Amino acid sequence: MTPESPDLHARAARPGIGVDVGGSGVRATAFDVGPEGELRALRTGERRHEGAALVETILDVVREVRGALALEAVPVGLATPGRKTADLRGIEQARNLAPAPRLLDELESAAPGDLRLPRALASDADAALLGETVVAEGLLRGEDSALLVSPGSGIAEAWLWRGELRPVEGPRAWELPPVEEGGAAEDLEREGSLSGLFHGWSGRQPLEWAAAEGHPEARAALERLARALARLVDERGPRLAALAREAGAPPAVLVRSRRGTFFQHPTVGGLVRPILEESVRRHGARLVLPTSPASPHAACAGALTLGDHPGGRP
Repeated sequence: MTPESPDLHARAARPGIGVDVGGSGVRATAFDVGPEGELRALRTGERRHEGAALVETILDVVREVRGALALEAVPVGLATPGRKTADLRGIEQARNLAPAPRLLDELESAAPGDLRLPRALASDADAALLGETVVAEGLLRGEDSALLVSPGSGIAEAWLWRGELRPVEGPRAWELPPVEEGGAAEDLEREGSLSGLFHGWSGRQPLEWAAAEGHPEARAALERLARALARLVDERGPRLAALAREAGAPPAVLVRSRRGTFFQHPTVGGLVRPILEESVRRHGARLVLPTSPASPHAACAGALTLGDHPGGRP
């Protein structure tokens, strides 16, 4: 196995703290290990951040959850969005986050001595996918082949290929044109992100509530979201089909968001699911769309699991 494609089946769960950095906030969760090797959340903290204060925000939220672990030295895993620096210790560029090229160096200088920081930053998408396989309530428990598509501020993607994390190949969502010609979105990522969805909604009530009451613009917005995500699945279709052949079974396509209850809403699911299922099945895969609140701890669990691995990817 290369550092870029770790064998996840060989990884042992460990107690510690996983940190998930998003475009606007930082979440940290302290975990212990359950009887079947699953990670169980003990305490979670979350804070909004400004780009210039990212190091301080990370350390503040880690301190908030540190007391849940009776360990002399606490392992910490850190997942971030964006393209990493060559040494994988900083953020070179991110669409929704200021560059932080010396992030790990600055954390090491400011962190207390009882924190065991990672050698490299992990991808937020890899962490979100892996976390769903290791956290107790994960949506991919028992799966070893999956594609994650996670709309939020942008669209995160990650592959789990027969137990290995692999990089996304081909054009990314921000490099693809939107499905709706002449619409407000300039690329597929904006069209398929929840930030773009909510930014474009001017109704007085939440979009999902308006859709449930039959508001035509709200329902049309959800259908546009679904078509954009289905277009991205189609872009990954050849690899999904290859994975299905290699694994001998339909791989999972998990569509979930940090906003854990969004796809659980019956109207959202009712409008989005048929469009996504048609695309997913066309490529020999099966759709996993949350019908109950998605775990808020999955990305942190994945960050902790990847924390001792030197090959984080953007």
